[in-house]
Amino acid sequence: MGDGSIQEFEEAVLKGIGKELAGNPPERKTTTLQIPEKEYQGPSFACGEPVVVYRYTGAEYYSYRPIPTSLHWKIAIEENKKLSIYWKTTEPLEKEEKLVLVVDGKPYYSSLQKGRHTDAFITSLPLQKGKHEFIVHTVGSPLKRPALGAHTLQIVLEEESR
Repeated sequence: MGDGSIQEFEEAVLKGIGKELAGNPPERKTTTLQIPEKEYQGPSFACGEPVVVYRYTGAEYYSYRPIPTSLHWKIAIEENKKLSIYWKTTEPLEKEEKLVLVVDGKPYYSSLQKGRHTDAFITSLPLQKGKHEFIVHTVGSPLKRPALGAHTLQIVLEEESR
């Protein structure tokens, strides 16, 4: 109610939930995100299927739904390279989308323009031999990020001549 009191039928439901939780407390399980590693196959390489990361909301009454906010890739590079990183989608974007590309923990901000289906995230990025993690996510704190609108988003690595 508006004064903080609870309806009688809601009180019974809440007490039932409390009794159930007291007898069977929930466990907090954390899992490590397993991102499959791909080997860079230059000079132009589409990173393939990403691991999709979700946040969950209960914004609507009695709901709990996943919202996709991040895409993750892990790539192994056999020798030092200078790469340009592009985004692409299967269809032109229906609206502008502000995204962050994170390469090995360093963020690069970008606005994906409405009507486009490809463009550069970053050019002339030097990457050392080894494993690299690429993450694309919407802007904002992890618990409040909006849904990723470009569901078919891929990243493409393109080698630049030295």
